[in-house]
Amino acid sequence: MQKISTLYRPFHLKKSYKDINEEQILSSLYTYKNGTVEEVVSRLINEAVLQHMHLYIDSTITQVVALNEYLCSLFMNNLETLMLNYFLYYLETMPMEEIDEETITKLEQLAQSVEMTAPLEELTLKIDELCKV
Repeated sequence: MQKISTLYRPFHLKKSYKDINEEQILSSLYTYKNGTVEEVVSRLINEAVLQHMHLYIDSTITQVVALNEYLCSLFMNNLETLMLNYFLYYLETMPMEEIDEETITKLEQLAQSVEMTAPLEELTLKIDELCKV
């Protein structure tokens, strides 16, 4: 058995924008339980772009589009890691502190198979089944 808190994977961050906390934006997904992955990611990207625009009110449309594309690629490059971390966070909120190797492997496989159209509600049900929560 391993502690869930030790299983989180690091994100692949580019850190191209000094005023944007990429890890915070990515991990904001953890607070959502409803909607598809695509809907939630779109909402998070829009919120991050709007926040950045408020910091720099003189942002041009081109800069906003570039930031949007940057954040989209950030989410896509981290999707598998993000989903695994989402599953681990969900289990910690259950509360569950430890998990066996077989369940970790199953969670990793589930994270690899997640598509953007997957509803978060269904994913949490699958996690419940896998972990018998």
